[in-house]
Amino acid sequence: MSRFFNFASKNKIGLDGPDIVPYQSAQMKNTYPFFNRYKGKLDLVAMAVQEPTLTYTNPKTKKAFTQEEFTNFAENDLGANIIFWSTTTPRLKQ
Repeated sequence: MSRFFNFASKNKIGLDGPDIVPYQSAQMKNTYPFFNRYKGKLDLVAMAVQEPTLTYTNPKTKKAFTQEEFTNFAENDLGANIIFWSTTTPRLKQ
């Protein structure tokens, strides 16, 4: 995976990743560390918050993740430039 991220960084290739699920243990051990390590070194990082993710619980608060928690994690931890939101996101229905 390091070679892949290094190649993308050197060749100005944008990447997308797994869905944004803050603190998800599987991703914290897999791709998230690479996005964090290459934060600011990739020209573009695009990720999504999809329908099932909207029901996930924050292990720290024991409540559903807020829009701010998704956004902060994506931007600050993963270096996301673009976040795609599911059309069922409550704030999009206002």
